[in-house]
Amino acid sequence: MNHAGLPPPLPPLRRLAPARWGLRIAIVAAVLGVFVFLGFCALIALRVGGMIVPYKIPTANMAPAINRDDQIFMEGITYRFRPPARGEIIVFEADALPNTKPGERYVKRLVGLPGDRLRISGGTLYINDQPSPLRNKAGEMHYTTGMGTYLRDDGDTFTVPYGKYFVLGDNSPNSADSRMWGAIPTGWVTGRAVYCYRPSRNAGWLR
Repeated sequence: MNHAGLPPPLPPLRRLAPARWGLRIAIVAAVLGVFVFLGFCALIALRVGGMIVPYKIPTANMAPAINRDDQIFMEGITYRFRPPARGEIIVFEADALPNTKPGERYVKRLVGLPGDRLRISGGTLYINDQPSPLRNKAGEMHYTTGMGTYLRDDGDTFTVPYGKYFVLGDNSPNSADSRMWGAIPTGWVTGRAVYCYRPSRNAGWLR
């Protein structure tokens, strides 16, 4: 048979020696170990610097976004580069509010920015006369009236002063919030609640 013009046969595949495989595995493991170590060091640095802070939530006033006894992380990095956005869950200093202890922090949803005109009608929050698009993991949020001093009735309106935020709890019937004590100074905000890490059934990003 004439084999003219055919390419030469390929050499047979050779397995790498066990020693060479072991070296490659060791290099990959070392690189992964370095990344894990650096990540661990970064977390410690952020924790020591107050940029990542764990909290245990004692009440259900933010349910179902955050439930009673959930343990969450607050991060304090984002708001160093931009102001809080409407709809985010913020952590703020509450020790200047009535019936609070020194150093106490509250977790609420930011619903009103400076200059916003707010009202609650039929369970819907209106922002500048438009229905609010705010939602949590259970869907569209509904708010109650008849509580506190602000937005007490369907016809009540509140314009958020400049330099302040209006905050509400997602569990509206059981939440002490800006309906009781009004808008809070923007300088009280310490960070953003971002992740629930315990219990495992509730673990995940907060929304």
